[in-house]
Amino acid sequence: MNLNTLKFTIRNLFYFYFRKSDIRITKYHNNFQEVQDKGYSIIKNYFSPEVCAKLCKDIRNLMLNKNNNVWISESLDNRFWGFEKFSLEAKNFLNDENLLRLIKKYECQNEMIYLTTLCSNIKFVKNNKGSGGGWHRDRTFYKYRYSKILTYLNEVDEINGPFQYLEKSHLFKNIIKANNILKVKYSDKWFTNEQVINVSEKIGLKIATIIAEPGDLIIFDGTGIHRGKPLESGERYALTNYYRFDPEEKSHKFY
Repeated sequence: MNLNTLKFTIRNLFYFYFRKSDIRITKYHNNFQEVQDKGYSIIKNYFSPEVCAKLCKDIRNLMLNKNNNVWISESLDNRFWGFEKFSLEAKNFLNDENLLRLIKKYECQNEMIYLTTLCSNIKFVKNNKGSGGGWHRDRTFYKYRYSKILTYLNEVDEINGPFQYLEKSHLFKNIIKANNILKVKYSDKWFTNEQVINVSEKIGLKIATIIAEPGDLIIFDGTGIHRGKPLESGERYALTNYYRFDPEEKSHKFY
């Protein structure tokens, strides 16, 4: 074990193996176990097609009316944090008690510092990097994880930006294996597609491309390697719930 791996182990081992939670969940227990194992799980048919269509319309209107507060990347990834303040459906989704209990149990934390819903619309543009800007981990220090819940609001297939996740890349042993293969720092968060394929082949981790219906939920641990696949055509509408437990993290300025 090299010195960097030893330091990483000392700093993070407790947060992976010795934290426990007394929170009981009566719903989504199988999804909780699946996130623990693979890093992500799907809940089918959370929103109806009618609600998804309404949310897409609400997002389009908000992006026009609040355009000064919309963050736009070079890949035409349009993002607005705090959508729950403008949508009852988003507010109810964000505050769903069963989902909150699942997230708190997974994080082994009882007190949530803040939470918010991001609405987003990404459109195809040549040489785009996809939603999120490419393969990455959201966090590299694991005292607090980075659990999120994403839902597509329109039809998403292989060509218009599906969510991708390197299965089991959130696990302690695989973080160490991946970094040893790539010869990168444990603080490195961004990876090329070639690096992810290399890790996938050498460790045997599946690159999951998640094709789901509008209204399905994707719960995932953002400490695993993930991205929105670069679009080949079309566009994608989505909501993403963010949950924060670290007292030192400051919230975004919401509108």
